[in-house]
Order: sequence, then C-alpha cells, then structure tokens
Amino acid sequence: MKNFTVVPLIAAVFMLFAGMPASAGNNDDYKVVLNLKDGRVIEGYIRTSLMDGKDRVGISAIPNGSYDTWTTSEIISLVYPPTETDTTTVIYVPSRATKRAPTVFGTGPEYRNPVLMRLIYEGKNVDGYVIPCLEQNITPSVNYISNTYRYYYKVKGEDVAKAYWFDASGVTTGVKAALKLCFKEFPGMVELIEDNQIPRDEFLKNPEIMVFILDDVLETEK
Repeated sequence: MKNFTVVPLIAAVFMLFAGMPASAGNNDDYKVVLNLKDGRVIEGYIRTSLMDGKDRVGISAIPNGSYDTWTTSEIISLVYPPTETDTTTVIYVPSRATKRAPTVFGTGPEYRNPVLMRLIYEGKNVDGYVIPCLEQNITPSVNYISNTYRYYYKVKGEDVAKAYWFDASGVTTGVKAALKLCFKEFPGMVELIEDNQIPRDEFLKNPEIMVFILDDVLETEK
C-alpha cells in the first residue's frame, strides 16, 4: 500500500470548509436557491430545519414569511450561494443514507426516504457528505447541547451514503477500531488505519479527510 501524506489533505479540507456559514442548513437569515426536477428554480429563505436528516424543505419568499414545502423526491439541490461574509457555495443534495455508523452489532438503519445532505467532496470514485446534527449530553450535573456533524461517504455507482463518524466532543478512545469497522469492505483503508498512517489526532480534527483518502485508495486499486 502506498504511503499517504496527511498534511496536504488537511490543507485541502480547510480550504473546502473555510467559508462555511456556521449554521448553514439551520438559519433563515441565508437566502437559498432550490433547484427542482421539473426545471423550476425557487429563490427564497429556508424556513424548516435540515438538522439530523430531513426529507423536505420549506422556502419563503421573504424572511419569516409563509412558505411552500418540497420533498426530496422533487429536489435536485438546495444551494446557499456565496455572500459578502461567506464566500463558499454550500450545496445540499438528496440521497439515501444510513442513520448512524455501523457497530459490532450491525450496520445502521436507513432513513425512510432520501434526505438532504451537504456535499463536501466530489471525487473520482467516492463523494463525501455531512448531515448537521445536535450533540446532547444531559446528566444530573451536565446539560450540554451543541451543533455538530455526522460524516458520510458514498462510492460512485452505489445508492446509499454510509455514515462513518459522529463528531462528538471528548472522543479519544476506540477511534481505530471504529474506523476499521466502518471501512472494513476496503482492505486498503483498513491497512492504512492499522498502520497508523492516518493519525488519530488529525482525523479527530478533520474527520472529512477519510473520504479524500478513500478516493485515493480506490483510484490506486483500479
């Protein structure tokens, strides 16, 4: 297996995410463009949450106005265009997807319908996505809720995006075992993980590097 240099991948990931609106997908201050399969283009303000995988979206002509709703069966893409303060175009597309990463007890169940997922990488062999989620840690002594992401890959030609990581705070153990389980169908990825060629700390800072590396592994194995 070839050696991978992680630093250039991290730099590419940083550039990809640098202009991301902090709450894109959950904020009605951003004007969006909805591209529909029937050829219509709807411009307006998002009025429904995209958190945790949604199969529909509501758009209003004015902020806080009444809105119409479209389902993922009608949608090609939902686009957050660049603004003066956010220079990156953010794109959501519909896809079938699992609800969670696999565990020793089996693969995660699928969402009932295709859901809107943020496209973060388009490669030769694999695409990468995230779904915005809430991380909740509620105990008698702690009440902690924050925004985070669930990370996905989808191999070209396949229908289902597969979750491989939920970016929860404080995770420091079991990372290697979890990743080997998520990528077990790709021997080249498992070898890289076992050989510590993907440093744990770098992965935890940038979970999205896995789709970059998987794309390179699949290209090498052709």
